[in-house]
Amino acid sequence: MLDVRQADAAGKSYGRWRYEETERRRKEEEEERRKFEERQKRRKQMKAAKENEHGESET
Repeated sequence: MLDVRQADAAGKSYGRWRYEETERRRKEEEEERRKFEERQKRRKQMKAAKENEHGESET
């Protein structure tokens, strides 16, 4: 029931409002996933650089 009221307050049909909300959430999730993957990639690069650094100093 709350969704219908929000759609009405936004001046949109329920279907259109629901579609826009779903798209907004999907985009937010995609952005979070992209950021997570970037952080993982950087961590792997940093770890590889540290391991390489330690490996070179031992020889």
